[in-house]
Amino acid sequence: MRGFFRGRYDYEYSPVLVKKYELFRYAGESFVVGSFLKSRYPGNMTFCNFRLGDSDTFNYTDEDISFSPELGDKSPYRVLYSVVRGFQFNTSETDSVTYVTHTTLEFLFHIVEIVRRWGGPVSVACFLPGTDTTLALKVLEKMCFCLKEMENVNIHFVYPQHHPPRQMSLKNYSVWLDMEDIAYAPWQIVETDFFLQNSSVSLPDGKSNKTTPKGLSSAQASSNGNTGNCYVPDKILNDSYRKRNNLVYPINVARNVARYGARSKFLLVSDIELFPSDNLVEEFLKMIQRLKEKNKSLGDHYFTKKKHVFVLPVFEVAENEPDVPRTKAQLLDLYEKERAVYFHRYICIHCQRFPGIQRWLQRKVHPRIKPGTIQPMLVVKREFPYHRWEPIYIGTNEEPLYSELLTWEGQQDKMTQMHEMCLLEYRFVILNGAFLVHVPGIKRRPRKITQLKTGNQITSSRPGSNNTIISSGRLTETTNSEDSWKNSHIKRNSYLYQIITQDEPPPHSLELENPSSQTS
Repeated sequence: MRGFFRGRYDYEYSPVLVKKYELFRYAGESFVVGSFLKSRYPGNMTFCNFRLGDSDTFNYTDEDISFSPELGDKSPYRVLYSVVRGFQFNTSETDSVTYVTHTTLEFLFHIVEIVRRWGGPVSVACFLPGTDTTLALKVLEKMCFCLKEMENVNIHFVYPQHHPPRQMSLKNYSVWLDMEDIAYAPWQIVETDFFLQNSSVSLPDGKSNKTTPKGLSSAQASSNGNTGNCYVPDKILNDSYRKRNNLVYPINVARNVARYGARSKFLLVSDIELFPSDNLVEEFLKMIQRLKEKNKSLGDHYFTKKKHVFVLPVFEVAENEPDVPRTKAQLLDLYEKERAVYFHRYICIHCQRFPGIQRWLQRKVHPRIKPGTIQPMLVVKREFPYHRWEPIYIGTNEEPLYSELLTWEGQQDKMTQMHEMCLLEYRFVILNGAFLVHVPGIKRRPRKITQLKTGNQITSSRPGSNNTIISSGRLTETTNSEDSWKNSHIKRNSYLYQIITQDEPPPHSLELENPSSQTS
């Protein structure tokens, strides 16, 4: 059989349409989100409750709708809490830590990597305008039938007031694969319902709804891995309503909603592409207990009254790593081989470079201490030269909310919270033995280049011209209008930051604004 697409950058040989700059990648090299589910198949029991119905029956009333946590009824966004809730979602305040995160449709499948690593409750706010809701529900149904760890989730939907959830017929949903980016076989282009074809969940009458995709024989379907396994290719999720309608991502609305959806005292507000080290919840709670026993006179509310939060160092690893490191020993091994760096080292040097980083890297795992043991290493304030540091930390819901006026596209969306925490004299406890790692792929600033038609000579592009950008091995054309779009959002966030930090009320028009992510 000829070569076929198996996952992101994951190919077998094919003579058809493989870009030259992709030829160095070989099957099985790189980490692929959720690839561990390729060998699993949906069972006949779900681990989640779909409170408002599934993708076919989804329905809600005005009583189900909430305002966003910070702006309330002035917000252009609305919230549906606990749309999908795992049967074992931990509501205890004392015996766990909740992983609090957010996502759009494109990154929804990353949830499977979080829940299988975390070992505790996970609260996720999903930004799902319009028909993104239907597709997201279908993906979540599949995840809940495939992965037991989904019993720990609490998933909430966020949407713009003027783009509420809309039903979409998945039978008319076309799964179009990008011809230029993959070595393809003709039978992969399927114009029918991908998820109904690829589910082996038993129907009420006892019949199976597993079918063979249009134009695909049973033998081809079996060899292509599209006969009902639990994997969801990212190609399925990339064509979103949000993208088609150029809607910005209200990242801080999502962060606040996910926080409100948590029940435990301790929370880790993180990003969907950041994966935790092993046994983080268990070892963190042990550390808290040791600190309490050591400081019994301080009482149970010591950490909230004294305004401490616990910082997790964040790293990124080379793109072709088969997995993310789970222990500090594994991480240090990659760091010494220059296969790992602290997060955003090459695009925002101050964002994640934390105080004491060299001490943290040099502090090896002590032979008398159990691997994975978490200990406080350093207590610092966020002050010069780390005044632009954006730590990711375990805290509580006592911390300030994130400003919902700021968008993801405008960057530096956590800076107002950091400013407020500095004014409140928060201490940041940097933890040894715990960390987060981004999905493999070290981020670098795009290089703007112009490639001459007469050969392979590459020269710097001139300001004001159209640019070709190479980023992570991909070529994309950028225009002045796209640069202008990015700059407009950055300027907007910067302007709002100045207003917020000066303790002035934001202009009313900005509070109600629901901008597009790109100028038309």
